[in-house]
Amino acid sequence: MNNYDRIIRNYYPNALPHGVVISRVTRFIREELHINPDVLVAGNSICSDDINAIQFPNVGRELLGPFNLGGLGGYPFTGVTGVSAFTHHKTDANSVLVFFAPHIGISLFADPVNGVPGFVKRIGQNKASDCCGALWGAIKIVADLDQPIDLCSDVQEFQENSLVNILFPYKDELSRLPDNQKIIFATNVLYGHTRAELRALVSRQHDLPPGFLIVYVGGTIINVDDNAEVEAYLALDELRIGSPLEKTETDHLERFSHWVKENAG
Repeated sequence: MNNYDRIIRNYYPNALPHGVVISRVTRFIREELHINPDVLVAGNSICSDDINAIQFPNVGRELLGPFNLGGLGGYPFTGVTGVSAFTHHKTDANSVLVFFAPHIGISLFADPVNGVPGFVKRIGQNKASDCCGALWGAIKIVADLDQPIDLCSDVQEFQENSLVNILFPYKDELSRLPDNQKIIFATNVLYGHTRAELRALVSRQHDLPPGFLIVYVGGTIINVDDNAEVEAYLALDELRIGSPLEKTETDHLERFSHWVKENAG
């Protein structure tokens, strides 16, 4: 176990290298769910931060796409129209995959012993910086607010203000936490809201074909320092298949965990 493994798992016990997780998930989808990943269009609801593009595993690129559903923080800001376009880009396999994950940096550059959540050393920089910066910004804004922001007050800050409003109900809880726990708490909150919003957006798609399926893969991306000699990590929290027309979902995470033990070492 390398130093990053040990430190990241102190914060996210089930985290593994991102490529390992995605490789196992796509293999599981093929072998156990009998869906060919090669004809699955992926919709990624992940933050637009460049570090996610840089540290995204190559194995994940075997899926078609991705259609980018996420904006700041990975929240699905493309809305009803974006999800409609994405689902209509499906192949004749009649299935799509949605990967949703907020992200958080953990920097060993800043503290090689314990790591620092919410920071990462980026390429070409000589110090660690905020990650996710948009979520850190929302945390700081919420601390000084007495009420949520009117989203029509500044359309050029719509996405950031939306993150602020997501966190606003948790203002008191955030105020009681130390900084290194604030960003972890906020990331978890954002994950839950992103998950719920994706379902809400899918529920507004009224012309999906019979038998249409959505594979939901959800978790938290943990970014690492530049030159860390390891890839980004992923803490997988969800693997479900949804049938929007039947309004049903099947949870496959436990089945996947057993399959990994038997088949992936």
